[in-house]
Amino acid sequence: MVHKRLSRRNYGYLHSAVYNDNMAADVKSRKRWSSTHDKWMVREKLQWYIKRDQVIAQTAVTTFPFLRMVQIPHDGAVPNLRFVDTLHSCDLDTAPDYMFQNPNAVSTVCTVHSDLSGVPLSKFVLKTNSNGRKYYKVPFDMTMTIVDEVIKFELKYQGESYGVVTTRFDEQ
Repeated sequence: MVHKRLSRRNYGYLHSAVYNDNMAADVKSRKRWSSTHDKWMVREKLQWYIKRDQVIAQTAVTTFPFLRMVQIPHDGAVPNLRFVDTLHSCDLDTAPDYMFQNPNAVSTVCTVHSDLSGVPLSKFVLKTNSNGRKYYKVPFDMTMTIVDEVIKFELKYQGESYGVVTTRFDEQ
């Protein structure tokens, strides 16, 4: 007897997408200049890492790459390396590409709090935008492991486990 588990929902995170001229009209109308990235961006892009009806192993591991551009404070203080992200779900067979396209179809699964303050600042790339503002480029991965009905989150920087990840599950 063969048993397979299928994901009942789409699961993913919001991010900002780099604008391009081939985007749909509803997306094009939402382009905004990002002084941090020195590019036109479109917010509320949903990146679905697990798709509805996708076959899920008994133990499923999915890695979500993140990139933050963290501004260096004017006063020389240590920049904030604590981040909050929301894991979203959608029950539709074809989930929206952007939150604004169908906000009622997207639900919050949980809020993930990440803390990279334990990573030395010297490990991050220092960038300067066209206005002379300095930023640290902070890439990291969030690994979500599903074992039966339990979800575990792990924060990784350069392949090593760093910082603290906590989750708060929201009532649905």
